[in-house]
Amino acid sequence: MKITLDTNILVRANQNTSGPSRSLLGLITGSEHILVLSQNLLYELEEVLRYPRIKRLTRLTEGQITQYIGFLSEAAELVDIGPPIPFATPDADDWIVLRTAIHGDVDVLCSLDGHLRRDDLASVYEHYHFNVMTDVELLRLLRGGA
Repeated sequence: MKITLDTNILVRANQNTSGPSRSLLGLITGSEHILVLSQNLLYELEEVLRYPRIKRLTRLTEGQITQYIGFLSEAAELVDIGPPIPFATPDADDWIVLRTAIHGDVDVLCSLDGHLRRDDLASVYEHYHFNVMTDVELLRLLRGGA
């Protein structure tokens, strides 16, 4: 299964955590599943991890942030997100995640972002043949519980 993890999931999956997002990342990278990211998504993640509020929450040092981004770069299939695709989204950062999933031809986009779980985007997901799931939903599916 090809999977894109949104920035909010990747923040929660860092090496200083132990929740469902961290378990999900370990399960994906330690199996036949393919993590699909883009350089744009990694740039966004690196920026978010350096926000003072996020740094306080994650307790990541600069070295750990660099190490984490490096790990993800090596573990993932990196795709070029290509030119903009014309559909409305209220958050410009959602474009990066959606384009990564679309150009990566993924089966699942994993996100906790309410903007990405809106009903009016269902036709986009259907057109590009992927589902949007939370970390807990995807973890349950990958473990054979759904």
